Amino acid sequence: MIRLLVLLAIAAGAAFFLRPTPAAMGQAADAKLAAVTEAAADNADLGGALGGLAAQAAGGRYDNYYVVAHYAAPADGAPLVECWGAFTQSVCNKVGSPQ
Repeated sequence: MIRLLVLLAIAAGAAFFLRPTPAAMGQAADAKLAAVTEAAADNADLGGALGGLAAQAAGGRYDNYYVVAHYAAPADGAPLVECWGAFTQSVCNKVGSPQ
């Protein structure tokens, strides 16, 4: 039991020091936004393409949860892309519609 607690403490300490920075999360979100905007342009979705471009110009919101990080872009209203990161890695998903 003690070994498990020590292992969890080590993992939490490593996660605290290795969570992605706001700049890294912003780059990952921008890459996903570019892919979403390109897909909308390829499907002749003018509103989606313009919405994606506007989202790329807007800033995102970085939230620090000590062992993980959260980034939502754009910050105002409903986010189009949401990223979660831990251990210097980030995963971004499309959660909204660029309209």
